[in-house]
Amino acid sequence: MTNKNEALRYIQALAEKKIASKKEVNAAYDAGHIKQSASHAQYHFTMTELLYFIGGATVIVGIVVSLGQNWAELKLGTKLLVTIGSALAAHCLGLFIGRNQSSRAIEHAFFLIAAVIMPIGLYILINNSGYHAQTSGMQSIIAGSMLSLYLLSQLFLKKPIFTLLIIFFSTWFFLSFSFFLLKGTPFLQTETLGCYLLFIVGIVYLFLGHAFNWHNHTSLSMTLYGFGTLFALFSALLLGGWKPEQNLFWEISCPLLAFGALYLSVLIKNKIVLSLGTFFLITYLFKVTYQYFSSSFGWPVALVCLGLSIILIGYFPITIKNKYLTHYIQK
Repeated sequence: MTNKNEALRYIQALAEKKIASKKEVNAAYDAGHIKQSASHAQYHFTMTELLYFIGGATVIVGIVVSLGQNWAELKLGTKLLVTIGSALAAHCLGLFIGRNQSSRAIEHAFFLIAAVIMPIGLYILINNSGYHAQTSGMQSIIAGSMLSLYLLSQLFLKKPIFTLLIIFFSTWFFLSFSFFLLKGTPFLQTETLGCYLLFIVGIVYLFLGHAFNWHNHTSLSMTLYGFGTLFALFSALLLGGWKPEQNLFWEISCPLLAFGALYLSVLIKNKIVLSLGTFFLITYLFKVTYQYFSSSFGWPVALVCLGLSIILIGYFPITIKNKYLTHYIQK
């Protein structure tokens, strides 16, 4: 339609032919109005929340600097009051402010303060109790405590910020508890174990991204897709190892996973996944070329082939983006 009058005449024609009822026309108008309002509200919310997050981060830095400058002079009770006390106060304040629908953005800043400061207080408490908070067992306790707090909070209050914190502390708990159980295993070095665990986290994030996308949590879904792709491809690249101790299975799997990320980017319409897949595919080609050809006369030829491969790799993502993502990508 070129103008309002033509649109109105078209609606009138639909009504005369009984193709669309008045209720359906009103419903279509309401849907468009709500979508437009939500778009403006989302932009305002994002900019406002960014300022709140900056303010929350400044508060966190202030507390940490205060502890660092006066660490020797402060007693245990004071340290716990500044950390755990401040975290509990911030958490309660976030809950209080969150009751007001128009002020819900600012509650995220207070929940962020609590989520960062509370573990610091637990570290201090554990270290002063005769244990080492840096061990995987103690970190499991800290992560498990924080996870329990936000699981209970989500159970009663159903806030999106709690979902994000649950995912973070679940990841921390999984990594630390897995290290606690498996560290020292004869057939797994610590670095290799960490790579395998990171790969598992990446795959789980991809499935979570799909689940949240299914329930229309688009922003969280896209974030999980991005981090899931990053963790999976980065860990696969590291697990490939280096000659002469390379792992053939992961050497072959890494480019296949990178191509899988390119295919996934088309399915979910995500430029971040497309960029990560392209980056790791190029990185893999550099790694393999240097690893197998740098000490031979075939090195210049390998570099030429690598350059041509990179040109092709650069062409296909652009084609994919223009053909499949440009008109569908989530802004």
